[in-house]
Amino acid sequence: MKSSPILLCTLLGCLGLATMNVGASPRAAEASGAHYLFAAENLSGWHIGGFYRYNDREANHSEFTPLKQNKYIMHVGRDLFDWLSIYGFLGATSVKMEPWGGDTDTSLEYGCGVWANLLDHDLLSNMALETRLRLQALAQVSAAHPEVNGSDNDYLETYGTITLSIVNELLGNKNYWPEAIGVFFGPVYNDINFDDDYVKLTGETFGVTIGLDIYFTRKTTLSLAYENFSDDKALNAALNFRF
Repeated sequence: MKSSPILLCTLLGCLGLATMNVGASPRAAEASGAHYLFAAENLSGWHIGGFYRYNDREANHSEFTPLKQNKYIMHVGRDLFDWLSIYGFLGATSVKMEPWGGDTDTSLEYGCGVWANLLDHDLLSNMALETRLRLQALAQVSAAHPEVNGSDNDYLETYGTITLSIVNELLGNKNYWPEAIGVFFGPVYNDINFDDDYVKLTGETFGVTIGLDIYFTRKTTLSLAYENFSDDKALNAALNFRF
């Protein structure tokens, strides 16, 4: 029985030494909102999330070559109306071209956008399944200063899409998960304007997108999309949390 305090002290001492070695610090994770400087009681109308985008586009650099772009972005949005939201985002991007040459470091990318929920219409309803038709639109603009094969190059990117989705909502049984699944498709526009003529997109800027929305809950959604621009392509994965 007397060994328990000794064992406890030994474990705490080892934990303290390990913390010093890795330079860590304790997390002050309080359960009660009363112990926080700002206790937000109502965050309705706000949403946060993040997305990853891979872009494989045709560009001109002495000859037609692929341009590869990778983005890792976090966003914060706010509803202006029940159907209209604005958002700002910040993240990291990298751009490189074939043949690879020089360093390709990640760069800060920032921007803003707006999305609108234009139509929500019931198509079919029964005891277990509800099918809805939804029309949504999105437009955004962003800027970055990446290294492209070792050379600094500013760019301004514009993006927009209008999608029509068919959403199946599972009703009645609480064991169903996710709560709903939607398939969407529609036109997409994406253009990247570089300051230096060293890099210039030469492929199509208009294309089509098709994807899947997975509604884990009413306020948590995972979206996966594929975009086709003639011979070019892009892949998107996004996670959104609505308060």
